[in-house]
Amino acid sequence: MKAAVNHLEKFMDKKDSHAKGIVVVATVKGDVHDIGKNLFEIILHNNGYTVHNLGIKVPPETLIEAYQKYKPDVVGLSGLLVKSAHMMVTTMDDFKAAGLKVPVFVGGAALSSKFTATKIAAAYGGLVVYVKDAMDGLHKLQQLLDDKESFATRIKEIQVQESIVETKPIPSFSGPGISETAILKAPDFKTHIVKGDLEEIFDHINTQMLFGGHLGLKGSYERLMEKKDPKALKLTRQVDEVKKYIIEKKLLEPKAIFKFFECNSDGDTIIVYEKGKKVEVLPFPRQQQGRKLCVADYVAKKERGIDNFGMFVTTSGGKVIEEAKKLRDKGEYVTSHILQVLALEVAEGFAEIIHAQMRAAWGIKEKISKQDMFKAKYQGIRLSYGYPACPDLEEQKKLFKLLKPEQIGVHLTESLMMDPEGSVSALVFYHPQGQYFDA
Repeated sequence: MKAAVNHLEKFMDKKDSHAKGIVVVATVKGDVHDIGKNLFEIILHNNGYTVHNLGIKVPPETLIEAYQKYKPDVVGLSGLLVKSAHMMVTTMDDFKAAGLKVPVFVGGAALSSKFTATKIAAAYGGLVVYVKDAMDGLHKLQQLLDDKESFATRIKEIQVQESIVETKPIPSFSGPGISETAILKAPDFKTHIVKGDLEEIFDHINTQMLFGGHLGLKGSYERLMEKKDPKALKLTRQVDEVKKYIIEKKLLEPKAIFKFFECNSDGDTIIVYEKGKKVEVLPFPRQQQGRKLCVADYVAKKERGIDNFGMFVTTSGGKVIEEAKKLRDKGEYVTSHILQVLALEVAEGFAEIIHAQMRAAWGIKEKISKQDMFKAKYQGIRLSYGYPACPDLEEQKKLFKLLKPEQIGVHLTESLMMDPEGSVSALVFYHPQGQYFDA
């Protein structure tokens, strides 16, 4: 019997010795993220399905070849950010041109049922099913194979409703009301490269995100541990064992690079200087409703003097994907999955440490708990490209040009995502009124 994913035990025991169906899964071209896809593979394997996992950065032609080779009942496509969602549309164009009619399941953080209906399914013409997570994918796969015709009819009815466009009036502009603040002085404008201490970083991991967000533990992790909940205790022991395994085999090599830059705002853009010369322009969208905020609002205009902001990239290193695959091949699914999510959370935990160091370098004095830090109850904000306030991943090229994180082994894929997957990039602003918002 293969190992079971702890938080999904009742679903994970392999019931049948024969395959219930065949599924091909892949992360789309240009995308290096594969944790959700791998979890989907694990769950399907342990429920009697044959799964062919093609890995990451898989182009449409490879998917088409895999379909012709394996004749799957379903093809599953995964991707994390907006660029990947659009790559799914391109992939469906190629599937249609090749005459494929296989049902396609799609999932990823940037996807929605509406985008699936209006873009991906529309490009394919065949059945495309949005799945919100791995367990949802399992349930929908079972429904599809039980009665394909009625399942397809139900999905297409839902997608017709999703395709109805709602028109909403655009509210009038009211202005953000961001006040001027004293310009804080950066300590220097040099490039800083830092090697992280794993023990310190482990202590800065957001346990609620790790256990609740990634490992499926329901409820407050802290309360469950206080009550000595058996599932929380068991999962904690498993995570601690993987941490020891990581240290013994030196699987994670946390590194960071950060730098402060001179700048000023000009409308909805930030002008970046080096040694007094303009070197880059960073445009940002302004909210179409609410307070009409824009990231540039948190930087001083030139008439007030030269301001500054920061950039950083953290990474947990590039050894994880290969090691996780070896573990899955040996049937050590729990260890494989925990290893991958720890790689993500180590990059996030190191990002919290670096951000705190940058705030301290500005002279910001604060005493906040780790829980408040995870809730962003500090002065200023840190933003990442591909997310609401700065959604254009194309701008990530400028961050790489200015910061050069290749020095710590982080590269951009053709879809402008970071490789290794366990990496975090950020723009850092100190303005006391800084807040997170949707564009």
